[in-house]
Amino acid sequence: ERPSPLTMVELLTCAKDVAEGCRYLEENHFIHRDIAARNCLLTTKGPGRVVKIADFGMSRDIYR
Repeated sequence: ERPSPLTMVELLTCAKDVAEGCRYLEENHFIHRDIAARNCLLTTKGPGRVVKIADFGMSRDIYR
């Protein structure tokens, strides 16, 4: 019921960071298998934050 404290630009930047992380994993032949908000970390609370993918417990190397 509360409005988001994030602007649309900030939300899109977060989504772009996750997409770039997924691309990086794919380029390195890894599948995360559990991409979710609970597995994304923010570098800071304020503007300029970067979203990083975490929790690689279920990840797999697709060439193994």
